[in-house]
Amino acid sequence: MAALVGVLGLALAGCGGSQTAPATTETTQEEQAVDSGQAVGGNEAADQQEQASEPVVFGSPEDVLASMQADFSDTAQKLYDEQSALFEKVGDTFDGYVNNVDAVESWYALTVSETEALGERVLENSKAYYQAVIDSIDVTDGDAVSDAIEAYYDAIYDDAYGDYYDAVYDDLYKQAFDQFYDGILSDAFDTEEYGEVSDVRSDEYDFYSDYRSDVYDAISDARSEVYDLNSEAWSAYYDNEFTLDEIFRESVVNIKKN
Repeated sequence: MAALVGVLGLALAGCGGSQTAPATTETTQEEQAVDSGQAVGGNEAADQQEQASEPVVFGSPEDVLASMQADFSDTAQKLYDEQSALFEKVGDTFDGYVNNVDAVESWYALTVSETEALGERVLENSKAYYQAVIDSIDVTDGDAVSDAIEAYYDAIYDDAYGDYYDAVYDDLYKQAFDQFYDGILSDAFDTEEYGEVSDVRSDEYDFYSDYRSDVYDAISDARSEVYDLNSEAWSAYYDNEFTLDEIFRESVVNIKKN
């Protein structure tokens, strides 16, 4: 748990302050910079779907939780690296922003797709975690089972998603806002035609606001799934049916709401 905080802290040194995580009950970092004029989609979307369905991690319960936390850190680091490359590509001029506006939007879109893919991996690896727990402890040992459930909640719901929220939704988006809307485009009013700058700046704010809202929803939805899964684990424990099928049991009642 502390390891994730440390890694994210190093990766995002110099970022803005943290923000309380939402209360509703995300391989290597060396990735190619966002290509100017090419929105996230096509082959990249297919690659992200493949990443989301990669084989789950294996090992002891502690090893699985550590790997899951590392996935959060790796995803945040990737988005940070992509943002740094984007800032360098755009530079500090109005023309640089306008010429690379597609790359700017692509980065925003990437924060959403990577966060959604992370959530899918978390659910798959949660199954691996509980299977590792079942394989390594006596499931009739109440203390051992309750400790395992609490460890999962603390490591993933509290620590991993809390730190990821601070790193991406809070810090990375603050950096984007400061760099573009409140930086380059604000300064451009002194040198460029007002109407043009105003239109471009309005579009940038829409990018920032809309994609940030999507990131919030992706984190909130995935975190709620973790919360629900944790509740199911407790129910299985209290019912003396601590099995993978019971923890991940699909409801037999599914109401479609209008």
